[in-house]
Amino acid sequence: MPEVRMPTEDTPYGFDEKLAFIGKVLSVFTHEMKNHLAIINETAGLLGDLVEFGGRGGGEFDKNQILKTVRDVELQVKESSSMVTMLNRFGHRMDHPVSIFNVNDTIEELTALINRMISQRRLSFELNLPGGVSMVEGNPSTLQLLLFRIISDIMAGLAEKSKIALITRQDDDTVTIVCKPVGEKAKSQPVSALTQPASQVSANHDPADLNQRYKRSSDELGALVTKSSDGVISVVLPISNTKIGPLAGDITSPGASPVDKPVE
Repeated sequence: MPEVRMPTEDTPYGFDEKLAFIGKVLSVFTHEMKNHLAIINETAGLLGDLVEFGGRGGGEFDKNQILKTVRDVELQVKESSSMVTMLNRFGHRMDHPVSIFNVNDTIEELTALINRMISQRRLSFELNLPGGVSMVEGNPSTLQLLLFRIISDIMAGLAEKSKIALITRQDDDTVTIVCKPVGEKAKSQPVSALTQPASQVSANHDPADLNQRYKRSSDELGALVTKSSDGVISVVLPISNTKIGPLAGDITSPGASPVDKPVE
């Protein structure tokens, strides 16, 4: 699937970056689901052949092969269901402008949904998400948009068989997400998956320009985005986001502001 050049944030006609992000995630998801359904269909056809030809002429069915094929279908259905659950959670994160959410869960969800985009470039994710990281107050869908842009920029600058490492850590009243390129740099600079070419975010890019690139999302999160000389981009999130105001009510009381939890 060819990479698509998206309009820049300055493009007129009401270009909405969040809608472009959602559209990209949906396009990756539907391609992945079509692959899952094709495998299920092919395996079901094989199962039909085993039953049809195995019973001809009074012959015995190959029970082991039939059971293996059934298990293959079950496994594929389980994987498909997991993907649908991820998309369901992704959608429900937009139900409220502010919630208390688990940063690691948000990262795992995003990387699962866009993994096909990464693997098409023959890249992979390397996740280091230790337990015990505090819940964060803010908008999880905005964080996913910000991380998607950062991942897209890093991806565009990497050669095949490289990795994108995502690491979380907690420091007192903040949670930091480290986005680290691991591997060789690409010889050419492809277009980033969202907005302008990634070459505009180079290792020697002025920090003020870098923050401007991610400004809309980082401002909404009250986050600080920094980039080191070796291309590592860090997002520092306040655990309690005073920029967006306190949550209404106690989180344990009825009518309280939403808290991130699994979606049934």
